[in-house]
Amino acid sequence: MRSLGFGRYTVCSCVAAAMLAGCGGSQPPIGGPGAVPQISAVASRGHRSSGPAGALVYVSDLIRNHVNAYDYPDGGLVLTLTGFTNPAGVCSDTNGNIFVLGNRNDNVIEYGHGAETPTQTLNVPGWASACAFDPNTGNLAVVVDSQTYGTGVAIFSSEQGTPITYYSGAGTVIWHCGYDDKSDLFCDGQTESVRAAFFALGSGSGQISQVPVSGGEFYDLSQIQWDGQYIAVTDTSFDTVSRITFTPVGSTIDRIAGGWNGTVVSVTTLDKCGYNEAWSSWIYDGSIIAACTLESPYQNQDKGRILIWNYPQGGHPANRIAKYETRPNLPDGVTISVSPSK
Repeated sequence: MRSLGFGRYTVCSCVAAAMLAGCGGSQPPIGGPGAVPQISAVASRGHRSSGPAGALVYVSDLIRNHVNAYDYPDGGLVLTLTGFTNPAGVCSDTNGNIFVLGNRNDNVIEYGHGAETPTQTLNVPGWASACAFDPNTGNLAVVVDSQTYGTGVAIFSSEQGTPITYYSGAGTVIWHCGYDDKSDLFCDGQTESVRAAFFALGSGSGQISQVPVSGGEFYDLSQIQWDGQYIAVTDTSFDTVSRITFTPVGSTIDRIAGGWNGTVVSVTTLDKCGYNEAWSSWIYDGSIIAACTLESPYQNQDKGRILIWNYPQGGHPANRIAKYETRPNLPDGVTISVSPSK
């Protein structure tokens, strides 16, 4: 994800600077525009995906403005989705549906597993840049950048309708978010004084709060995701994945009020990205897959590759999904979609 954050990324970096200069304090949750389906709305939120059996790796490309889907783990190209503008992020739900986010589009476009026609378009109050799905509630969380209120998280109940949006407040930027097994939403980002910061929107809470994390070193945070035991966060500068345990301070009431502490319990190193930094990643079935991308200082020279490691062991990659030989390209978001038949 390269859309937000104090000049850190090449796309839309001016938005964060404007936000810090002009936004006020933390805003109350507000509703956003309703969903505008691109095709007929689907009545049921059940297993509506269709397409090839097995798992597919979806990778968004910021320069080519498309999303490729590959066989997992063999890596053969299955399909290409087009028509986006800077598709910075992708994520998936437990039914195999994927969600494509456009940096410069105020929408989230949903596709079924292996489908080439979108199911629906969800509108968000700002630029969408990252997303996360909660299997407990069926809710979809989308990180948004509003030029009025700054960055925040728009929550779509059951992946539909008008979202409730929670903003992180003045002087903060959110990059990625991920749910734990109790429907608590944890995010990474930064503040004016802290380069790498963490935030929480506890289940039932009405506000985003900053969370201290000890026992680890961070520099440029990216994907954050529940790995089955811990919240795992990727650091693009170190090519590492830190596993963090978050605990509420005190009682369940403190969880709702926003009191949390985080502790790093282990660190996984992703070797062989080399000069290609590990940006977005996705954990699935004892593996982690990452888009290793190199932003070149020369125009139209960006390139990348998609690698797989055993997780949480890390080390040398176990497989390669794709290596892009033709420049320019900038693979960024990555997710794995599993057919509902599985």
